[in-house]
Amino acid sequence: MSELLQLAYAPEDANLAKLIGEKLNRNGYRTRICHGKVDPQEMVVCLISENTKRESLLNAEPWLSEQFDYSSYHNFRVLPLLPYHAKDGDIEEIWEEGLGEFYESLFSGEFKPYGWDLDDENAIVEFRRVLEEYE
Repeated sequence: MSELLQLAYAPEDANLAKLIGEKLNRNGYRTRICHGKVDPQEMVVCLISENTKRESLLNAEPWLSEQFDYSSYHNFRVLPLLPYHAKDGDIEEIWEEGLGEFYESLFSGEFKPYGWDLDDENAIVEFRRVLEEYE
């Protein structure tokens, strides 16, 4: 497997992005930090956490504001990734407490989010399955 995964995130999620990038690299993915520019032919993994601030994310990744234009590009794929620790709370609860509303304010409905339990070493298996759905 050598698919490139572009990582997009807000500055407040830099440590989380590093952790996710390391996990992905260990599992055979190539990762590249977006730094505001995306290649619409490659998968974009956009991190959203409870700490993410909307304006901060939009400033760091301005292409998010234009995603509806990009979505008309053939094969443009964005995977909103919601990393969490199950020991700190269930993803459904986190979603209901505001993360869901935050997600809906940024992404069109065609980009379905994935909740990644950072405490589960087998979560990469489900991540692979979700990525396959984007093919």
